[in-house]
Amino acid sequence: MKEIDKLFLKYAENVAFVQLKEDKSIKIQDTFIDSSIPLPIVTEIFIEDLKKDEILEDIPLERIIQGMAYIIGADPEFKYNDKYIDFLSSIRDIAMRYIFKEAISYFDKKSYKLSALYFRTLTTVFPDNDNFFYYALAIEAIGKELIEQDKIEEGNKFIVESKNILENIIDKSTDYYPAYYKLGYYYKYFNEFIKAKITWEKALRLDNDENRKNEIRLELEYMERDYTIELAIWQINNLNYEKAIDELSKLVAKGKDDYYVNYLLGIAYSGYGNLELSKQYLLIALDKNDKDSNVYNELGIVYFNQGNIKEAVNIFTEGLKRFKDDYRLYFNRGLGYLNLGETMKGYFDIKKANELNNDDENIRNQLKEIEKFITDMGEVIK
Repeated sequence: MKEIDKLFLKYAENVAFVQLKEDKSIKIQDTFIDSSIPLPIVTEIFIEDLKKDEILEDIPLERIIQGMAYIIGADPEFKYNDKYIDFLSSIRDIAMRYIFKEAISYFDKKSYKLSALYFRTLTTVFPDNDNFFYYALAIEAIGKELIEQDKIEEGNKFIVESKNILENIIDKSTDYYPAYYKLGYYYKYFNEFIKAKITWEKALRLDNDENRKNEIRLELEYMERDYTIELAIWQINNLNYEKAIDELSKLVAKGKDDYYVNYLLGIAYSGYGNLELSKQYLLIALDKNDKDSNVYNELGIVYFNQGNIKEAVNIFTEGLKRFKDDYRLYFNRGLGYLNLGETMKGYFDIKKANELNNDDENIRNQLKEIEKFITDMGEVIK
């Protein structure tokens, strides 16, 4: 993610490098660092002390680990990173413990960028699931900070990156339950309720912690309406109207039907071919909420398809009193007028629809046909 690379690269400016004398080297366990490899150092005060040649060989190990961890996280392309990674890998337990401690310490102090930098190094040097998981949490924390600063779009990019990291974990390790637990919240945040439900159900099968499982069960219960609506919309879009009706009817039976559930039932019954039930549910939706132009539009279409053109025109007209710039209401009312033989009224409505949405080819073609019809009849368009 280029935003993360750009963010961390700034920290590379805080690193200075110390060159050992030609005849000097550092040996830790079986690994040597000789004078050909510069040592990255973070602390500026310590750098001043290191200007004295006689103490170069006394650089504390923690300072070396800190500097290497810092530059690996800040600049993944730095030319000596492979050497630093080899060195840190050779002292695995010491390095992991120190870098993890630093990462957690910064996280606890709400210094999420530095925390993420150190966790990023851990994922590079010691790429195990836990390190990727904590790295994702630190990236998420940066995103949340940005969102709190009203930088919504930028913050969401970090949330998405955190989600991507966790998805990569479960792609490789299908039984890593912490990732499923967290991913459920990400999918819910991005209104991907079907994914959230599937993911949390997987977490329930894998996790042995009863507190987390109860938390997930509550989330699934709270999310039932949203999940059902998303599933119903997917089924409607795939012309599975009967299945959509079955799902939405469950919400009605539980008293969880607001105007939108009734609106969707109206669409589903219309697609299923039961126009009378479609009309009933759309009328209920309109009674519950008259501030959605979609309800007027769909209800008018049902009346139109039932052959009650006058009532369809009335519904479209009521909708236009509230939504004066809804091109669909103008277009459909225009078709209604044409069917009632009121050609000029139909023409002006469809002309208005074309003005409001000049990109709709169907409206444009209808307008041309009407203009041709009017001209052929010898009428003058004013």
